[in-house]
Amino acid sequence: MARNPGGRDPGTPSQTRSTSLTSFTLTSRKAMPVRLRDRGYRHDDQTSDPAGLRRDAPGGPMTGNPSGPMRVAEIRSDRSHAHGRRQFRARGILGESISAARRPSPDGRRHLVRVWLRIAWPDSVFGLFSYGADVVLVDLAARLGAAGLAAFRVMSSAVSVVWVIIFGLASAIAILVGQRLGARDRDGHEAFVRAGAVLMLVGSSVVSGMLALFPGLYFALFTDDPEVLALVSGTVALLPAMTLIMVTELVYAAQLRALGDTRGIMYVSVLATLCGTVPAAWFFVEVLDRGLSGIYLGLLLGWIIRSSAVWIRFRRTVQPAR
Repeated sequence: MARNPGGRDPGTPSQTRSTSLTSFTLTSRKAMPVRLRDRGYRHDDQTSDPAGLRRDAPGGPMTGNPSGPMRVAEIRSDRSHAHGRRQFRARGILGESISAARRPSPDGRRHLVRVWLRIAWPDSVFGLFSYGADVVLVDLAARLGAAGLAAFRVMSSAVSVVWVIIFGLASAIAILVGQRLGARDRDGHEAFVRAGAVLMLVGSSVVSGMLALFPGLYFALFTDDPEVLALVSGTVALLPAMTLIMVTELVYAAQLRALGDTRGIMYVSVLATLCGTVPAAWFFVEVLDRGLSGIYLGLLLGWIIRSSAVWIRFRRTVQPAR
C-alpha cells in the first residue's frame, strides 16, 4: 500500500484527531461573529477575514487591513448612538405616555386627562385662595407700619418651620393610606394614620413650644430691632394653639387626599378663607386694634373653621365607606 509523504495512513488516529481539531476551529470561527455581534460589533457575512472583526486590528497599507481604523470608528459610533438611545429612553416613555393620554379611548373619552384634571384643578384653586389670603394679610400688616410688617414676615417664618413638619408628615400619610385603601387593608390604614398623627403632633408641638418659650433664640437671627422683637414675642404665644389645630385638620385632610377628594378640600379652603381668616383678621386689626396679634387670631379662627369642616367631610365620606 502506498504511503503518503508524511509517512502515516490517512485513517490513523493522529490524523483523525487533527481533522477533529480543524473542524472545531472552523466551528469556533463561525460562532465568533455571533458573540461579537452580541457585544455591539458588526460583521460582514461576505468577509472571511476574522481580523476585521477585532477591535484592536491594525490598519493601513502595511498591514493588509485598510479597513481597521474605519471599523473601530464604526464601532465607537454605534456604541455612542446606543448610549444616546438609552439616555433619551425616559423622555421617550414620557412622550409616549402623554401621547397615549391625548388619544381618545375606544369609547371616545380621554380618560387619563380627565382623571388628572379632576384631581389637579381643585388643588390649584386651593392654592390660589391660600396665597390670595396671604396678600390680604400682608396689606393689613403694612397698615401697622414698618415694624409691624417686618414682625409679620418674621412671624411667618416661624409658622413655616412648623408647617414644613406637619405638611411633610401629612403627605406621607396620604400616600401610605392611599396604598392601604387600594389594598382594602383597614387595619393598615388606621395604623398609618395613628403613627403619622403621633409623629406630626409630637414633632410640631416640640418645635412650636420651643419657639414660644424662647422666642429670642430664633427671632434674633432675623432682626435686632427691639420694637419688632417685642411685637413678635407677644404674638408667638398663639403658635402652639395654631399647631394643634393644623395637625388635627391635616390628619383628616390627608385621608381625603388619599381618596382623591381634593374637591372637598378646596371647598373647605374657600369657606375658611372667605368666611373666617380674612374677615376675622380685618375685624381684629381695624376694629379691635389688636395689631399683629389680631392677624394671627384671624388665622387661628380660619384654621378652626377649616379643621371642623374637614372633619365633617371626613365623617360623611371616609367612615361610611368603611
